[in-house]
Amino acid sequence: MKNIAVILSIPILFIACENKVIPNNMQLQNEEKTFLSKYNKSTWTNGFETYTFDTNYSQNVDVVLPICDTCFLPTLECHMCGYTWMRDEIGKFSFGKNYQNDFFYEEDETQFYEDSTNSIYSRYIRGGFSETYESGPVLWVPHNEDSLIVEKVKLKNQSFLEDFHQKKREENQKIDEYIDENY
Repeated sequence: MKNIAVILSIPILFIACENKVIPNNMQLQNEEKTFLSKYNKSTWTNGFETYTFDTNYSQNVDVVLPICDTCFLPTLECHMCGYTWMRDEIGKFSFGKNYQNDFFYEEDETQFYEDSTNSIYSRYIRGGFSETYESGPVLWVPHNEDSLIVEKVKLKNQSFLEDFHQKKREENQKIDEYIDENY
């Protein structure tokens, strides 16, 4: 009798624990999708800009990273002409431009990433003439979100974006001064 009770309790235990132990198929698919695949064709705003994620973005860039683990990219020739790139990973999408002008090396990068609550943030990064600097974490919400929420997001992001643009203006001023003094 005890053996029958044990045998009958195993399927019940399995059914009760199924959803807790084994993630459902949808969770697995979402976790395995790259950032662009997960958010394809969705439009988001940070209160100042809107951006539509698109899996076809790779057609707009010169290089899709990573090419391979041991590749050195790009060549000197690519640096002189400049090149655009993108990287689409699980939980993160980034794109940018690297360029060697007549005076110094420049790079601009935008990183989109999601946190553990699936909120989307971006970070703007710039390097070149001066040391590398970046914005703070800029929050993004769906563009069709309630206007009060969009306004709150805009206020939250404003200082990060203003600080970044101020650093960019200061860098441009230093570049102008350098060129005026040396050429």
